[in-house]
Amino acid sequence: MRDINISIKAINKILYVAIVAFVLTLIPNHGGIQSFEYGNYYINKEKYNIVQAEITDVKNFEIDYRTIVLFELKKEKVRYQVDNICFEGYMIGYPEKNKGDLIQVAVNKKNSKLKRCVPYNFSPDDKKLYEIAFEIVVGVLLLTVLLHIIAKLFQRVEKRKLEKDSQESYDYAYEKNKIIEKYHVDNYARQIDEDALIQQYHICINEDYMWCLMNLPDTILVDIGLLPIEGEKTIVSETLELRKKGLPLQYYVIGQDAELNYLCQCTNSSQLYIFSSNLGITKTKYLNIYDYILAQIK
Repeated sequence: MRDINISIKAINKILYVAIVAFVLTLIPNHGGIQSFEYGNYYINKEKYNIVQAEITDVKNFEIDYRTIVLFELKKEKVRYQVDNICFEGYMIGYPEKNKGDLIQVAVNKKNSKLKRCVPYNFSPDDKKLYEIAFEIVVGVLLLTVLLHIIAKLFQRVEKRKLEKDSQESYDYAYEKNKIIEKYHVDNYARQIDEDALIQQYHICINEDYMWCLMNLPDTILVDIGLLPIEGEKTIVSETLELRKKGLPLQYYVIGQDAELNYLCQCTNSSQLYIFSSNLGITKTKYLNIYDYILAQIK
C-alpha cells in the first residue's frame, strides 16, 4: 500500500510540473501576458490615461531557471507625451508590434506604469494551443481525481484486511486458550521435524494443525477423532493410504468425524474438508481445526 501511495504521489508531481511548464511556455509567448495586462487595465480604466506612443526600440530577453530557459519575452521601449511633456518607458504589452510602430498605451495616473489598452487578437494557432492546454489541464485534473479515488479504495481494502487479520488473530488466540484451559496442557510442548515430513512423505502440515500436534498430547487428539504424528495410526499412514484412493497431493488426513468421514486439511488453507473416493474433496462447516475441537468438547 505504501508503494502505491508513493507511486501515485510521484505521478501527481510529474503531472503538476508538466502543467506548470506548459503554461509558463504558453502564456508568455501566445498572448497570455498581454491579455492579463489588458484585463487589468479594463477593470481599472479610471486609473489610466490613454496616449499615443511610438516604439523606439525592441529587445528580446530570456526568463530562465538556473540553466533552463523557461520562455523568451519581447520588451518594447516607447516614447509618449502627457500634457506636452515627453516621457519614455518600457513595456511587454505589444509583442506583435515592431520598432517604429505607433501604438496606444494606458499610463497610470499615479506611478506612470504602462499597460496595454487594446485587446490582444489571438491567432488561430494561439487559440488551438489554448484549447489543447485546456484539454490537458482538465485531463490532468480528472486523472488526479481518479488516482485519488484509487488510492482511497486501496486504503479501504488494506484497512479491512488489517481489521480482518487482527480479528482472526484474536479469535485464534481465544480459541487456543480455551482448548488449553479445557485440557490443562499449558506446560505441554512437543518438537516436530517438519522438514522430514515434507521431504520423505510430501506432507506439509499447516500452522493450525501443527499447533495442535505440538500442544495437545496424542491421547487427547485420539479422543476427539484426530490423528497424532506418532503411533500405529498416524497422519502419515492415513494420508499415504488415501492418496492411493485419489487424495490430492496438497491435502493430508487429520482424522475421522463421528460419521467416520475422513477429515482433511489443505497445505495453504485453514478450512476443514471431507474426502471420499466417490465425491473427492468437499467442505465441512468447520472454518478451522479450533472450531472442530471446540465443537467436540462442548
